[in-house]
Amino acid sequence: MFGTEAVLYDERSGMVHHLNASACAIWMLLDGRSVSDIATNLARASGTAADDIRRDVLQTIVELESAGLLHG
Repeated sequence: MFGTEAVLYDERSGMVHHLNASACAIWMLLDGRSVSDIATNLARASGTAADDIRRDVLQTIVELESAGLLHG
């Protein structure tokens, strides 16, 4: 991690993925929580309504999955 951002290295593909602060926060919460739980957690931390960020959380998870960074 670099401050609020992160770099992920995928050993299988040799790809490096840069996560901005928002994606990094979501990545850190991907421990079996639901999209709603992640959105609620981030909303509390940012003072934003969970409904306002739920779509962004889901989109980020879809992008991480598409990049092959999520398993199981």
